[in-house]
Amino acid sequence: MTPEILLKKNGHFLLIIKKNPECAFMKQLTLIAADEVHTIWGWTFHKQFRQIGQVRIVLPNVPFTAFSATFPPHVIGYVQKVCKMNLPSDIITINGHWCNINIMIVVQPSRRTHESMLDLIPKNNKELIQFPKTLIFIDSILDACCMAIALREKLEMHFPEVDSSMIIYTYYSSIDDEKKVTTI
Repeated sequence: MTPEILLKKNGHFLLIIKKNPECAFMKQLTLIAADEVHTIWGWTFHKQFRQIGQVRIVLPNVPFTAFSATFPPHVIGYVQKVCKMNLPSDIITINGHWCNINIMIVVQPSRRTHESMLDLIPKNNKELIQFPKTLIFIDSILDACCMAIALREKLEMHFPEVDSSMIIYTYYSSIDDEKKVTTI
């Protein structure tokens, strides 16, 4: 269930819980799992996420978990506060570093320019061969598609013989499973 549905004022979910806290759904509810909770910190991805602490007020006895692949310590503290998590909270971390994946953060000064990312494109054959698989996270499908187009155009400038659509892919939740497998 998305934050938008869960926290919609006078929405179906909250109305049912308020009217009948002993309903079948509530009897079966064993856990609240919130994914991508780092988006609470200064992002606009799910504005309702900032109200997720209200779920803890409505469902105080249901265990609550928060997941994120990008969870620096200052964000953890903020998420614990906003989500009204019990303190101390159990925090489990898993090293997300893989030998074949590099993580880099690049600030995109505006949605109208991709220049900072275009510098990632290799400039010669040796760099192209050594270039690792790279994942660029962008919190908008439209912006991700625009970024992919810009990267493909830059790649084709340096390597006109390369089919850039076979090198640079977009990946998002609503693409079909076949494309997801191809991309990863």
